[in-house]
Amino acid sequence: MDKQIIDLTETDALLERSVTVTIDVDIPAKWYQRKRTVKKEFLVKPLRLAQQKRISAALAKVDVNVFNDENTLLKVYDKMMTEHYEDLVYCIGVLLTENARNEPSDELIDIIKTSVDNEALNTLWAVMVKQINPAPFLNGIILMKGIDLQKMNPKT
Repeated sequence: MDKQIIDLTETDALLERSVTVTIDVDIPAKWYQRKRTVKKEFLVKPLRLAQQKRISAALAKVDVNVFNDENTLLKVYDKMMTEHYEDLVYCIGVLLTENARNEPSDELIDIIKTSVDNEALNTLWAVMVKQINPAPFLNGIILMKGIDLQKMNPKT
């Protein structure tokens, strides 16, 4: 009997393992108060299909030829931030939203824009890219339908 190796990302999704991301949020102070920083924890659960659809739609707007036009990494970064900043913030907001049916709140979008540092951003993007992998979803459809991929694409 052949052993089936299940991808770790699929097991995380099946077991609904979540990732905790901590972000330092600056609380605006009144004139008589000191500025405070509060650690806010977000429990990132595996993405639901509605969230994957919203994130995929937002990321589909991103220009894939941005690296062809510019010659330095800073120019590429500047172009990505000027043209796709709102889309990137929206994707992270969808990821951090507790209920898959809800859109990210204005408060959450503001927290992402002002308080997410590079380390938290890197963690969030890694979680999002890992969970948005469409291959397990498409493989499930192919297996349920009983489609023979060799007949569909005889060149391979």
